[in-house]
Amino acid sequence: KRQGMNCLAIHRPDIAFAVEEAGREMSKPALGGWVRLKRIGRYLSHRPRLTLEYLWQPMPKQVHIYTDAGWAGCTRSRKSTSGGCIVLGKHSLKSWSTTQSFIALSFGESEFYAAVKASAEGSGMIAMLRDFGVTVSGRVLGDASAALGIIHRKGVGRIRHIHTVLLWIQQTAAEKRLVYEKVLGAENQEDLLTKYLIAEIIDRPCTCSLLQTPRPKETIRQLNWVSIFCRWQKLVTSLKLAALSDGDRHA
Repeated sequence: KRQGMNCLAIHRPDIAFAVEEAGREMSKPALGGWVRLKRIGRYLSHRPRLTLEYLWQPMPKQVHIYTDAGWAGCTRSRKSTSGGCIVLGKHSLKSWSTTQSFIALSFGESEFYAAVKASAEGSGMIAMLRDFGVTVSGRVLGDASAALGIIHRKGVGRIRHIHTVLLWIQQTAAEKRLVYEKVLGAENQEDLLTKYLIAEIIDRPCTCSLLQTPRPKETIRQLNWVSIFCRWQKLVTSLKLAALSDGDRHA
């Protein structure tokens, strides 16, 4: 059941953090993990569907990578959670909610690790777009000034316990391969991927505008009829083309 939830969370950012937290007990299942899975199931029974909207837009020149962290969210291991999403214009390309492998000793440190994860994901997305012939720049947006301070300095400074392997992000910022800027916490999209939120907050436009938009049942029915009509048109067109090709072949 956990594996099925994990596959579903790829396309449902509203349950990504809950599934990530439930997966902590996957190796040694306990009663608490079963309770979390039941809560996720009850949520999905009331919200069975979310839709991704990819409306027509001019080709953007920049990819926005939003990042956030939930510091020491796990009460057992005290590990933090990294959350983020990659947005091209108004189109959400990817989102994630993962447990950090290092134990962060401060809020700024956990945000720094989340920014490293976002930079790696954003660099990979920019490289993939370049392979498709689309050249864009990248901008990493986070709401932690402490993490931005670590990124824009050189070396570890007083935080000597941070692994030097992760300091490649400082060179990335110095060479301006990615631009790092601060965004207000109210405008950051990633609370959905790093914290437990109630349904009223999930439904706010600032939370769902760049990820996924919940639709009422009436709209879902309209979309179903539209999709059926489009499929019917495609079927009729394909049959006409097949009839024309058969006629040319007999002629």
